[in-house]
Amino acid sequence: MNSPDRKSILCVEDDETCEMFAALYPEYQFVFATTVAEARQLAASRQFDLFMLDVRLPDGNGIELCREMKALSPQTPVVLCSGYARDVDIRIGLMAGADAYQIKPLNFDLLREVLQSLTSSSGQQPVRNH
Repeated sequence: MNSPDRKSILCVEDDETCEMFAALYPEYQFVFATTVAEARQLAASRQFDLFMLDVRLPDGNGIELCREMKALSPQTPVVLCSGYARDVDIRIGLMAGADAYQIKPLNFDLLREVLQSLTSSSGQQPVRNH
């Protein structure tokens, strides 16, 4: 699917998760980064419709990267994906500016709904899964 209206997502994960997302959600154009440094470079070089960030990365963390992405592009939604599932972890992620916090292992149907909601023209609400 090479439709020009596909929403672009910067997916920052240090494993094969981004490739899996691209296979599961072909309606989106995924751009992959495996480090905070690479994500910063990509985010500065082009516009994205959504940032999808792992919390734990080899050269930093997704919470700080979330803050940076929101400062760079305040209107672009951010989805944090993490195995950290305590209420305090979720609260920290949402306070950092995330629009959604998805707990690993991910519910792929719920994640599709979150992506659709956050990339549509309707209002954005913070979302968490359980």
